[in-house]
Amino acid sequence: MTTTIKRDSQPTQTELVDRAVELQPFLRDRLADSDIHRQQSDDVINALIAAGFFKLNKPQNFGGYPIDTRTTLEITEALAEANASAGWVVGLAATGSWAANRGSERMQQEVFADPDARIAEIGRAHV
Repeated sequence: MTTTIKRDSQPTQTELVDRAVELQPFLRDRLADSDIHRQQSDDVINALIAAGFFKLNKPQNFGGYPIDTRTTLEITEALAEANASAGWVVGLAATGSWAANRGSERMQQEVFADPDARIAEIGRAHV
């Protein structure tokens, strides 16, 4: 799959949701692979990167796509319809960026200095 997206462009929220819907057949085709290996393949991650989904909720001045919560949910829902794990990964990254976006300017500089930085939460269940 080849997707060309101008890196400096700021897509509309509708365009981002449309990208998620357009990725559904691709994600469905790779669903078994992610289930077997218990992780997303490089080609799925690369497609999510190309679609701009790891820029969701990052500050615009750091190359991100600040969007509203409803759009974030629409994107993750569309991805999850085809591949729940892909929706989960994007949802976690978007939530991490949303939280970091509320920090000080200095903290944002540290977190978002690398334009390809991705945030993921980690947790442990206590039994």
